[in-house]
Order: sequence, then C-alpha cells, then structure tokens
Amino acid sequence: VGNYLDHNEPVYGVAFGLDKETVLSGGRDKRVMQWKIADGKRTGEVGVGGEVFKIVPVADFLYVCSGDNSDQ
Repeated sequence: VGNYLDHNEPVYGVAFGLDKETVLSGGRDKRVMQWKIADGKRTGEVGVGGEVFKIVPVADFLYVCSGDNSDQ
C-alpha cells in the first residue's frame, strides 16, 4: 500500500474499499484519498469539511466522520 506521503498532515483513518483493490485514507489535511493496493498509487481524492477521523465504505456510499463542527 502507498506510504501516504501525499497527505500533508497526519493520517487518522484508513479503510479498505469494498472492491478489495483499494485503500482509503484521511486525516488532518481534510482530504480522503484512494490508493490502489497493487502498486500503491493514488487514484482519487476528495476534500471534506474537517479533519477525517474514520472512513466507512457502504454500498455506493462513503461515510466519513470528520471534525467539521456541523450537524449534517
């Protein structure tokens, strides 16, 4: 798996993708990144409203617990 060097801050949450071919990571830099397990290359990224503490992939959704101080 990749070494998460593309994150500019500490990584707090990591989860395997449902396809069993990817890993998702997120942390203080308020981004969730997707990595291909086979070669460790980053294949996607999305910004969120706050620090990412937990990532939970379910069906076609990606739930992210973050510290954005919102009720949504």
